[in-house]
Amino acid sequence: MYDNAPAAVKFFFNTIPAYTYNSEGKVVLKKDPLTNLPQFVDPTITWNIVLNDLHNCNSILELQQKVSKLAENNLLYASVRDKLNKVITNSKSQDHKVAMDAEVLLT
Repeated sequence: MYDNAPAAVKFFFNTIPAYTYNSEGKVVLKKDPLTNLPQFVDPTITWNIVLNDLHNCNSILELQQKVSKLAENNLLYASVRDKLNKVITNSKSQDHKVAMDAEVLLT
């Protein structure tokens, strides 16, 4: 099903940053040790996990609440939460292009 998803949805899943814990136990962006560039979660695996866990959400608010709850103990969902919250914030942007692009992802 991931292969049949719209390009905007694929882009969303391909750009979810990977998080890890640093030596102090804080959540940080995972970076490639050679290039120091940020790493991203595997989009296909993430798609399947998200689809399985969130398939019964009926609204954006319900989706946001469930993702936030799952993010309390799961770095993958913490990353999804941050990405989703950014899209929701962008959907309220005064810049119409930014708002429309975000709305495409939310529908």
